[in-house]
Amino acid sequence: MVFKLIGYFCISKLFNKMKDQYFLPVEILSPYAIEYIERIQELIEAVKGDCITNDLSSKFTFIREHGIIKETAFIEKENDGLFHIQISENFGQYLWCVGLYLSVYFDNKVQIPMMNMAGTNVHHYVANDNDLEFANEIFFNGRRLLDHFVRDIYWNTPNICAPESYAEVINHANGIYCAAIAFIYAHEFAHNYLGHTHIDNSYMHSVEDEIQADLTAISFIRDEYETEFGFTYKVGVATVLSGLLLMQEDSISGNGTHPDMDLRIEKLMHELDLSEMDNLWGYIACAIRLWLFVYKGITPQEEMEQSGFATYKELYDYYLSKLHIIRQQRFPTIVPPEWSK
Repeated sequence: MVFKLIGYFCISKLFNKMKDQYFLPVEILSPYAIEYIERIQELIEAVKGDCITNDLSSKFTFIREHGIIKETAFIEKENDGLFHIQISENFGQYLWCVGLYLSVYFDNKVQIPMMNMAGTNVHHYVANDNDLEFANEIFFNGRRLLDHFVRDIYWNTPNICAPESYAEVINHANGIYCAAIAFIYAHEFAHNYLGHTHIDNSYMHSVEDEIQADLTAISFIRDEYETEFGFTYKVGVATVLSGLLLMQEDSISGNGTHPDMDLRIEKLMHELDLSEMDNLWGYIACAIRLWLFVYKGITPQEEMEQSGFATYKELYDYYLSKLHIIRQQRFPTIVPPEWSK
């Protein structure tokens, strides 16, 4: 008998008026996200073991919140005595928007100019202004889920049944989203796999627990690096990091419960085994650069003064170092008293 995960939908406690029911396009992608999880053989074998011996439920929930994003994902014990993984569909919709925006922005505003400078644009690619305009609109709509929820806007957001004119970028975003959900699921599962959920009901995950969960999730995915979907899984990890970073100004701080974002990005990007010129360095550099500009961590003058980059890794190192400095200045590391004993 083949072991199968069971994903289902749940309306959160915040949702209590049927007349306010709404639709998020990522609902259509949920079965595909489950397929991306089940494709990771090492992960699914570990999940199967935990379902048998470690009180894990094979069911997990996509929660649709009525309003702005309150949750991202978590694992907790339910009335059936089992630990259930829950993933916010609202956060998922925002994450889909981030993945589409970054992939279009990187391709058109970073990769093509870099190829032109290096003389390697042999196919004479040019920036697609229509795709860029579309991506900007999608990203704006996604950010509305953070602070100003508009119920009807997502009826107009394309999904897997997309208009032909944007089918390529939307299908790309769909794959990124499914891979991102797979990483989120693997991270939450890792808390159960590593025993973090079994300590006691009042226990809060420590920074070290979160680091272990990140690295364990990556270890499950690592065997997929050389497969057909390997790069997509890597982009999924980078998109989760980017989405978390871009939520708000204080996202760069772990606030004593998670690793500070600059350190988390550095550690996980290292685990993806990327070459110096791998596009993914430039992809996440775009997210870091955007945060720095939005929250005044870098000035246009500083941008003009830097002399250019020979590789995407140099681009990433430059902006990550800026993020590291700003985080240290604005959000010095917080160590809760109970952890310092």
